[in-house]
Amino acid sequence: LAGRPGYSPAMNQFRRDAKTGVWGFFIPQSKGGKRRTVAVSNDLLAALKRYREFLGLSAMPTPDDQAPLFIRHRKASHGRDEGMLNANLGIRHIRDTLYDVYGRAADRLFEDGFEMDAAEVRVMTPHSLRHTGISHDINLNGRPLSHVQADAGHDSIDTTSRYLHTTRTERHESAAGKKLDRLAS
Repeated sequence: LAGRPGYSPAMNQFRRDAKTGVWGFFIPQSKGGKRRTVAVSNDLLAALKRYREFLGLSAMPTPDDQAPLFIRHRKASHGRDEGMLNANLGIRHIRDTLYDVYGRAADRLFEDGFEMDAAEVRVMTPHSLRHTGISHDINLNGRPLSHVQADAGHDSIDTTSRYLHTTRTERHESAAGKKLDRLAS
């Protein structure tokens, strides 16, 4: 999502498959050097439409839409983009924004009496958000591991399997209805 030398994420990376009509987000080269298309949910499409309309753009991107994903509204003070306006946000800016959100969330949790939760949020990193998203995709959304693996860009299903989390109660509930003799009934 962040701009870096040689890569400027643009709106046209949201693409609609001509055969299936489904939307995905194309990643030409990830940090690990992989390219893939990540499945896009209906809720994310609705949020994208609202965001684009807020920016004064058409509801959905076209193949030639070069608008940056996240736009810097102040001129850069240093670096390769010094003096530039309306350019992609870089990794530092996105990271700092996430830390600000984490800090505000932790403050609210603490104020509401959730001290332990606040302490956990305070040590979160941008990678924690990726980990949480993958875990929720598997455990809450019930997506197949192979689909989550493809979206996450994991080489091995074993890597994706590390994000499976179950409680004793969930394990008991899933086992409660098991039959000893499936042929008898």
